[in-house]
Parts: sequence; structure tokens; C-alpha cells
Amino acid sequence: MVINIKYINHERYNQEISLDYIIRNGGSIYQFLSFLDFDDIILEIEKLYVRKPKYNLKGMLMLAISYHIKKLGYKNTIKDVSALDRDILNFKNGKMPSKSKLCDFVTKTMTTELLEKLMFKIGFNLYNYKSNNCLIKIANFDSTPIEASRYDKYAKYNIHYKCNMYKSHILMFGEIPLYMKFTNGTTNDKFVMPEFFEKIK
Repeated sequence: MVINIKYINHERYNQEISLDYIIRNGGSIYQFLSFLDFDDIILEIEKLYVRKPKYNLKGMLMLAISYHIKKLGYKNTIKDVSALDRDILNFKNGKMPSKSKLCDFVTKTMTTELLEKLMFKIGFNLYNYKSNNCLIKIANFDSTPIEASRYDKYAKYNIHYKCNMYKSHILMFGEIPLYMKFTNGTTNDKFVMPEFFEKIK
């Protein structure tokens, strides 16, 4: 796959970029997502529209994922898109959606079920990549404490960590996260593991 990688003195340069190149050397979230096949999810989203969507749905999907991961807010998510990434998003005439359009897409179009499907799809693609490039296939399961604000009335006190907290339970394949569940600060890993293995089966 060839994508535009940089501009020097307003001149565009092309470089062949692979998923392996991005994972090893870094790249934008849009470069990474451009390698994933979202066609089945895009078809589901298309059914929600009465008329043809104004903006390229794969581009909107990428923006929505970036919004959730980077947590920059709607305005800054759009503002943060580079000239290269605008090409990848492939909006008509390069025109980016407004922050209100992105907000509507994130809050009204993207359901929890669709987000979970996306998480599985990204994890599955990374799993396939990793398993094809690694002789020893090792999965790890662990949890990470997430300290809560002292004003958070929902967080539970964890005796071991001596603070109010939540937990992020993560299943890793090598160094790549496949699935994550967010729980209160006292949930034992062993109660979460069966659900994880059932979901990734």
C-alpha cells in the first residue's frame, strides 16, 4: 500500500508503508486504521441513514476512534488532523466535518455495540499480525490500578493499593492489547478472566 507520508517545501513525497512499518516505526492513528477492513461495520452504519451520508463513513469512523483514544475534544480532534491524514480520511474535496457533525456521529450514530465490535476487530487484526510474525505465542492477563479522584463517590477503596480506584483488566498478546474491561477497584482478576476468554474465543 502506498500512502502520502510527508510534505517538504510544499512538495509531496510518497513512501510505501506497511502495517509492520507503522508498528515498528510509529505513525498516526489514521495510518494504522487505514489498513483495517471496516466494511461490515460501515454497512451497518449506512443502514442508519435515510439519505446518502454527506461524509465518507470510514473517515468519520476513524475520526470517532481518534476522538475516543486521544480525548482531545471534538474541535481539537479535527484540528489535529495533518495534511497527510486528510488524504487518508478521504473526505470529498478534502473538506473536514464540523465539530457538531463529529459530535452527532460519536454520540448518536456510534452505539456501545458498534464500539465493542470495533474493539474486537482492531484486536483481531493485531492478533493476526502478531501471531504471523512471532514464533512464540504468549498471551498475558493482568490488571492495572486507576486511581480515582477523592470526590468520586463510585470508586471503591482498595486495601492493597491504599486508595479509591478502578481497575483496567487487560488481555495482551505479546505487547499488543486485545481486550480490556473497566471495573471497580476491588474486582478480582479471576472473576473477570472467564468472560475474557469466552469473548476472544
